[in-house]
Amino acid sequence: MRSDPSNPEIAAAFDELADLYELDGAIVHRVMAYRAAAKAAREATVSVAALTRKGTVTSLPGIGRTLEEKLVALLETGSIPATVKLRAKYPPGLLDMTRLPGLGPKRARKLFDELGIDSLDALRVAGEGQQLRDVKGFGPSPGRRVMSRSPGVYFARSFSAAGIVPVSSSATSFSSSVLPIPGSDVTSPRRVRPAT
Repeated sequence: MRSDPSNPEIAAAFDELADLYELDGAIVHRVMAYRAAAKAAREATVSVAALTRKGTVTSLPGIGRTLEEKLVALLETGSIPATVKLRAKYPPGLLDMTRLPGLGPKRARKLFDELGIDSLDALRVAGEGQQLRDVKGFGPSPGRRVMSRSPGVYFARSFSAAGIVPVSSSATSFSSSVLPIPGSDVTSPRRVRPAT
């Protein structure tokens, strides 16, 4: 028998579903509802799974009947059907791209639709080839910010007049003129927004 998911795991499932819905172009209220449910699960002082099994999970702020149904499915099957359906609709690398600070689901979808970028590797290649400049909203500065946050990509301290200068994607060739990009962990189940 499978153990119940922890509150952080439930929060991650709702965050992923919110990202997938946003990637899919769902109305903002639906996306916000799943983000609010993720926050409620993260901040709950009691087990959300236990509340779901008791039928009292709707007592938590931000969790109504629809979200309760999703939780019941998660407990019974280990997944949320809407998540499974939306994952099948998009390449897995596209969801990884949404976790880069400053990119997010809408901008990742724009890169996918306009340039066919569907993974972090494809994003790196497009950045190195200066293709991001061709997409509205991804000129030299936004393109440089997105590329500077791509995991495993290192850049020289000085930029050429043409834009970013990729130095190496290998940590083995690390030198004093190359800086690792801090906070580039895309394994986080939650998208982290850059500090303002």
